[in-house]
Amino acid sequence: MNNMSDTNDSINTWKDEYGVVYSLNRKRLIRANPSLGLVSYNILDGTEIIEEHAFDFCHSLNEIDLPESLSVIGSFAFIGCHSLKTIRIPQSLKVIRQGAFEECTSLNNLFIPNNTIFEIAQDTFRRCISLQATVIPESVDTIAEYAFCLCSNLESIVLPTSLRYIRKNAFMGCKIKSLIIPSGAYVGRNSVSSIGQNQSLTSLLN
Repeated sequence: MNNMSDTNDSINTWKDEYGVVYSLNRKRLIRANPSLGLVSYNILDGTEIIEEHAFDFCHSLNEIDLPESLSVIGSFAFIGCHSLKTIRIPQSLKVIRQGAFEECTSLNNLFIPNNTIFEIAQDTFRRCISLQATVIPESVDTIAEYAFCLCSNLESIVLPTSLRYIRKNAFMGCKIKSLIIPSGAYVGRNSVSSIGQNQSLTSLLN
């Protein structure tokens, strides 16, 4: 990418050649407006934070490359990115905030390495209706409220031994048929009992 400053922006921001707005030091990605029509985008190496709502409703975006420098994905950063199919979380990531990938309705490949994040935050993957299977990494101790709510095609999920809390309605409306819950984990109200309206949970081990 070329280093292209824009004199119409705040002195504290910088635009790349595609029109994506960063902080002046390039450590925070602030905004990618849906009107840019991005289809594929590589976030700058050295970026540490994707701000809240940064890519919200970028309907044409189907591929995003997250750099190994990234540590935080802000709330609702990719909400409504209906064409986004694959998310590969870098080893450097520590926090994914509320609703970061909510309503990414084409998302069917999700890769989160071990020993990264500690929580799947509220609404993180809500209504990701194309997601069929995923593995929650070792290091995660909490799956928050509505984290996978209404992932209507999610049939298989592997929970880590590190898990301590499954909050209410975490898997509401999923098709999960078998779920192995680590010994001693707290299971919140309706977190598993509300799985699937027409599917029964065939195996629940504590």
